[in-house]
Amino acid sequence: MAKLTTTDLTSLTNEASAVTQINNNFAAVETAMENTLSRDGTSPNTMSADIDLNGNDLLNVGSLGISGGVTLSDIVGYAEEWANKAEDSLVSTAAGGDGSTEYSSLHHAAKALASATEAANSAAAFANKYTFSTTTSMADPGTGILRFNNATYASVTAIAIDDLTADTNNPDISPYIVTWDDSTSAIKGFLHIFEHQNPGNFAIFSISGLTDNSGWTELAVSHIASNGTIDNADPIRVQFKRTGDKGETGATGATGATGATGPAGLDGEVSIGLLLALS
Repeated sequence: MAKLTTTDLTSLTNEASAVTQINNNFAAVETAMENTLSRDGTSPNTMSADIDLNGNDLLNVGSLGISGGVTLSDIVGYAEEWANKAEDSLVSTAAGGDGSTEYSSLHHAAKALASATEAANSAAAFANKYTFSTTTSMADPGTGILRFNNATYASVTAIAIDDLTADTNNPDISPYIVTWDDSTSAIKGFLHIFEHQNPGNFAIFSISGLTDNSGWTELAVSHIASNGTIDNADPIRVQFKRTGDKGETGATGATGATGATGPAGLDGEVSIGLLLALS
């Protein structure tokens, strides 16, 4: 949808009409400029709706003292720091005593909120970023892309994952991926794949083996659980948890005692004589 639409002039024959149209176009431009964020801070310069960063980082936030992108851990850390400062300030100015019981509750509430936020997003903080593809062929999916071999998550038996992630500068994590089948257990580990902006859309698989290809890896998997649907080109996070190695076989126990020997059998001649006597 266009943010600004102007009307083209088709003729200057009617001067009054042309002037009116030009003025209308300028008015539309002014309105559009008023609805645009200003780099130099010219007012109005405030948001009236959410900004969707589409999975990108917010860089060079100097007022927070951060030279790189702002991460969740940065925000949680500053929230806790501000909570500590707020408590110290309130306690120091409390009348009639230190006010520690009343005001520390504010501090603990802020810390609890920060901890809950950190816990809710911990999976994303320790997972690699990829882009999901609904293509189901097992081939090199492309830079930073992951795909399943079946559109129905419960029927997925293989996953194609690129050596390069969709994180900044597309780092190569293939030396890490090829260790996902190193466990000596039958189930090598578990792969948790979830939509970055909506973690409720996810799929979890167990890994039984992998094939290391040039530029990508094919994982042999079995479906464990899933919910919702991840759309094509959605940013996703991929988290692997390794299974411990199979335990060693214990020492063989002692051999039990030999049972008692049964009665001796009759030899052949005695047996035949006995049979003849009974006949």
